[in-house]
Amino acid sequence: MTKIISILNEKGGVGKTTTTSSLGSILASRGFKVVMLDLDPQADLTLACKKADEDANIYDILFETKKVTGVNVNPNLVLIPGSSKMAATKFKTKVQDEYSLMHPITVLRSVFKSLLVRDDIHFVLIDCPPNLDLVVQNALAMSTHVLIPVVAHSFAVNGAWSIVDFIKKFRESDINPELAPVGILMNSFDQRLNIHRGVYELCLESFPNLLFDTKIRVNTKLAENTHLGQEIVTYAKELSEGKFPNKFSGFEDFTQLADELLDRLGYKELAI
Repeated sequence: MTKIISILNEKGGVGKTTTTSSLGSILASRGFKVVMLDLDPQADLTLACKKADEDANIYDILFETKKVTGVNVNPNLVLIPGSSKMAATKFKTKVQDEYSLMHPITVLRSVFKSLLVRDDIHFVLIDCPPNLDLVVQNALAMSTHVLIPVVAHSFAVNGAWSIVDFIKKFRESDINPELAPVGILMNSFDQRLNIHRGVYELCLESFPNLLFDTKIRVNTKLAENTHLGQEIVTYAKELSEGKFPNKFSGFEDFTQLADELLDRLGYKELAI
């Protein structure tokens, strides 16, 4: 069964896009078939992959062609580009115009139904905008799991609780009773800082069964990787070959996260 994971936090700047693109690249490099869906109207994931938003973007799929198409990033990785037209207010108006007979929260699930039942797709990773509005609710209606990125800030626990509570209420609405959090990820972590260690311990106390053991350490190479529009796997290979001789802890951390995620979801490695 395809695992559909929404990467979600109400706050911006917590690493949702980096988490989506890095996991997508690493899982694809291991032989998994992965689709990345950019739902954020800022379309940062699309920009990070150097794919123009007019290329089969999500807005046109939902409201123009009604046909699911994407852009190949590599043979195992497909991006469905984002669009600035996916802003919450405009999206809500278009849903009312185009899908008046359908529950507004289930539009995305309905359009993507044919994609989600395919045996050759292992993961759909959804980069969500930083809110809980109708676009995000559509993402949750079609998802099997939610991954919650946070940063080591005093508000991290409150933010995570907000998402966990929203998932619980969403399940109770019967729109998607199987939806579940798969984990909370600590991004931009600096072991040297007392506040970061303290926030991680607080998150561990609050979410002992959800917080990933993996912490994504502060690493400028992650930002460079995104700026260059390269997959994290490609950039890591270049670094290891000595073109840019620097330690790439971001790749090491996301590789460990992929291992942990696969274990939680009961996946075994695919033979490539």
